[in-house]
Amino acid sequence: DTSPIKDQKAACPAAAAWVKLTTPETRAPGDRYILTAHALCLVNGFDHMPTLPPKAAQQEALAVMSLPELDNDPAAMANRAWLLFKPWEIADPVRACQTAFDWVALVGADKAAIDAHMLPWTQIKVVDCLMGVHAGQTPHTPTTQDMEMALALARSAADRGDPAGDYAIGQVYHFGGGGVVVNREEAVKSYETCAAAGFNPCDWRLGNIYAYGELGYEKDLAKGVGHYKACAQAGNFECDARLGILYRENKSIDLTEEQALAHLRKAAEAGISLAAENLGYSYY
Repeated sequence: DTSPIKDQKAACPAAAAWVKLTTPETRAPGDRYILTAHALCLVNGFDHMPTLPPKAAQQEALAVMSLPELDNDPAAMANRAWLLFKPWEIADPVRACQTAFDWVALVGADKAAIDAHMLPWTQIKVVDCLMGVHAGQTPHTPTTQDMEMALALARSAADRGDPAGDYAIGQVYHFGGGGVVVNREEAVKSYETCAAAGFNPCDWRLGNIYAYGELGYEKDLAKGVGHYKACAQAGNFECDARLGILYRENKSIDLTEEQALAHLRKAAEAGISLAAENLGYSYY
């Protein structure tokens, strides 16, 4: 129900009962959204910040979302991709990206359809798949159509207030590919937008651009260090590593030796091997 008085959590028992009482033959096409609702009830009860559901519930939800009768249902496919992308026991990056590709083939770049069927979080994962950079996916070289769709998904997420959408737009223009030409102005503009919104991966990208002169920009250590400090403060250990390494390379930056070592130590303890390596060098 789309009425303002709907209670999704209260509807979960009714959805479960309906699934038990019906079969693929008795379900009308217009009612099959209840199957997707039932699957979501199994894993999170429509809680947008769920705790980790039991593995059995994850498996049952995935089985429901994978029913043949939902093969061409865009909402069900979007939610199946969401479930496979989640960092839970049933996560499957290969299957998640394949589901994403199938969804893209079904929906296309129509903004209304994208907004209607897929959450911004999932959209960003699909962008990674389309660009061939999602961890664990089958190797994929993006086509022009892939990159057009990646931009459509990223813009949809950004338009709905998710700074990860701006980050994804920046990624597309930063690295190009699939017919998209690298555009440093668009990349930096997008990164600055999401950095201002507090999305620390954008500060990491900007730190790299200014500290190391990426994309043909003149090096500006002060700017680079400023962005690294912002994302390190936000808990991004990659930025702690970069701050410590920059100090080793150029001791004129706005850090003391004690601070630089503290950043390297923090990043090394978080498992960043480059930080551990540079921390070792610092004592020789």
